[in-house]
Amino acid sequence: MNRQALYAAACASLLAMLCASAHAARQPTADVGWPYYGGDAQGTRYTALTQITPANVSQLQRAWTFHTGDLATGTAGPLKSGFETMPLVLAGRLFPTTPFNRIIALYPGTGRPLWSYDPHINRHQPYGDGLTNRGLAAWQDPRAPAHCALRLFEATLDARLVAVDAKTGRPCADFGTHGEVDLTGIAAYRPGWYHMTSPPIVVDGVVTASGLIFVAGTMDRRFHALSSATGEELWHADLPASAHATPITYEYQGTQCVVIAAGAAAHIDEERRGDALIAFALPKSVD
Repeated sequence: MNRQALYAAACASLLAMLCASAHAARQPTADVGWPYYGGDAQGTRYTALTQITPANVSQLQRAWTFHTGDLATGTAGPLKSGFETMPLVLAGRLFPTTPFNRIIALYPGTGRPLWSYDPHINRHQPYGDGLTNRGLAAWQDPRAPAHCALRLFEATLDARLVAVDAKTGRPCADFGTHGEVDLTGIAAYRPGWYHMTSPPIVVDGVVTASGLIFVAGTMDRRFHALSSATGEELWHADLPASAHATPITYEYQGTQCVVIAAGAAAHIDEERRGDALIAFALPKSVD
């Protein structure tokens, strides 16, 4: 091959690489969700997201707030509600649960509701933990058709296991009886005494790869970001009620959000009740 041909081939190769690079730069970043109660299958509550760092965490702003409307203050009955959900984020949806066991699908970018499922629990049984629920489990069924291919499972306060379609919120009819399994058939079952609120791993705090720890809890109505290296508080935000739930973080359409449920604990009388699911993110101009 002569010199002119080699030069032409080199130019063509360089042009192809530049075009490929430009095309890759235009591609949106892949969303990073929170598909398990503990973040991953090991329950580590660790994320590799690095958009929010110790250098910019002080610039976090409230991105959106969603109110579930499921709130019990004790005025209409003996039980009070506690909002302690740890939402799942997968399949382009954010899935919190409410103290009344409702499952809700939200658009992760804005908190806009897409659907909700209500198992209509009995709210008048003597639940020792009050009215509360801490989250869901998700399972992808490779054998299922489009309906209920991705299933959300919830254990209810009145001792049922329900399965709904993550896409539509409709019960998975092939699971148990009309999408639920009765769990009351145990020896010495007593209504209200035998109840379920959450998956079995309960740890406060989310650790990020950028060197931050987000934490909330007890009767403190503040959401904190600490340096994982020093423990120094780098940022905090006031909440409408204390956050007994564990925060999560995810990235959607290039924006990392940190989400916390602020609604107090059902069994602490001195606390202010709430039903707010709050997301924090950096301003659009901050890298």
